[in-house]
Amino acid sequence: MLMLAKQELHSAQYAKIKSTAVSVKNEVMEMIAKVMERKGRLGLPIVSGKHLRKISDRTALQSADNAEKFITTRKIDCFESLAKFTEDREQKYQQLETVHLSKGQKLN
Repeated sequence: MLMLAKQELHSAQYAKIKSTAVSVKNEVMEMIAKVMERKGRLGLPIVSGKHLRKISDRTALQSADNAEKFITTRKIDCFESLAKFTEDREQKYQQLETVHLSKGQKLN
């Protein structure tokens, strides 16, 4: 009886933890879901951005599944963390671009 009571207690605690985890929402994922619900796909800016024009397969950018994978693998849970991720990546891109340009100048 003691073992059964312990199992029931663990099951109840697990159910409570699971429901709490579901209730914690990811605002970026919510935005993706709302856009998909409204348009059926993710939209791209009309004017191509700095990095957008370098991507050949733009349909992959409009996939909600790809966007969700990107968000979950990088553990982005709010727009602040998305902005921080973008800022960090932009700095790394600038560094790589500077190195690339300097190597190109040396070759010339």
